[in-house]
Amino acid sequence: MNAGSVTPTNIEKPKAERPLVKRFQALGFIETNGRAPLIEAVDAAVKAASVDILASYFVGGGCNTVTLTGDVGSLRAALDAARALMDRQGIDGLTHLIPRLAPDVWKMVVPKTTVTIKVKVKTEKRYGTKRS
Repeated sequence: MNAGSVTPTNIEKPKAERPLVKRFQALGFIETNGRAPLIEAVDAAVKAASVDILASYFVGGGCNTVTLTGDVGSLRAALDAARALMDRQGIDGLTHLIPRLAPDVWKMVVPKTTVTIKVKVKTEKRYGTKRS
């Protein structure tokens, strides 16, 4: 066998997923009225500290929410940066931090599945066909 071949022994195996509670130590929310202000606030938060975006929700009536995760200190810094941006620009919204969420509550917050919808488009030729 040559040195460049791939055998089952030298394929890197994926690391096992860690439990949610250890992976996500804190939960943060950013809510605004309107999608554009939310994107701007989340951008400021993600640039300010090492946090991850967990999910984005459209609540209704123009209210949008993004959930963020990370360690408590980083998440506090990120939410403070988002709040400062919203105050500077006069954006109505709120930020909230939950430091240690109970394991059962994580199950409510974390999206369980991603839904993919496949659309099959049927086309028909309308012009240039003979009808009998």
